[in-house]
Amino acid sequence: MEDQLFHRLCALNTRFYQRTAASFSSTRKSAWVGWEHLADLIAKRLEGAWSDRIRDARTLGIVDLACGNLRFETFLEERFPRIPLSFTAVDNCGTFPCTPVAGPCEFVQADLVEWLQGGNGAGLPRLPAADMAVCFGFMHHIPSTEARCTLLQRLAEMLAPGGIGAVSLWDFAQDPRMKAKAEASTARAKEALGLPDLEEGDYILGWQDDEDAFRYCHSFSEGEMNAIAGSLPAHTRLIERFQADGRTGTLNTYLVFERER
Repeated sequence: MEDQLFHRLCALNTRFYQRTAASFSSTRKSAWVGWEHLADLIAKRLEGAWSDRIRDARTLGIVDLACGNLRFETFLEERFPRIPLSFTAVDNCGTFPCTPVAGPCEFVQADLVEWLQGGNGAGLPRLPAADMAVCFGFMHHIPSTEARCTLLQRLAEMLAPGGIGAVSLWDFAQDPRMKAKAEASTARAKEALGLPDLEEGDYILGWQDDEDAFRYCHSFSEGEMNAIAGSLPAHTRLIERFQADGRTGTLNTYLVFERER
């Protein structure tokens, strides 16, 4: 993808979330079904590999890239009320109405796309190695396969040995109704914004009744998911791949991986 188009699509999303932060957040209150399965994996680790950390009263450190309104953080606190958790929550939009978090939570406003393109990690603070690093509902906002693989690799680098990471990959085009709606909004947006042809799987989605609110989203094919999973660094291994969410229970594919050393 050409740099100019890459940056136009990223800027489109920045404007979208600045414009719709309140209304978007109001539709994003409940936990994803897929998080429950992920919580089951965490529970097993708390009883096994992570039991010594809890016995020593150590706080489990969690990094959440593209945290939105912090609903994943509140989900974890509700699911594990007796486990000391601390969060580093990163998002480019600082205007989301955020739910209160009981444990320590550092919010970092940073442009994750700039961070992906900058080799030195500019825009993010120096973070301690995380016990868990996640990124939900954001991979589809990253233009180009190369940049998506880079995010997965950066996420893996944040983990301490034995730590786990997780990302979600949205495949909304598998739903005929959603695909038809996405194709219609893409055609309207291309004309309104003067956009060139997009890559396979790329769409411009609208929002509710706001005719001027557009966001770039990518729908992942099975082959693309395989390529992203295959880009994990050598010191990590994929430990779970499962589908969840949406009416069909298959709209998101989750990749869960572990840093071995």
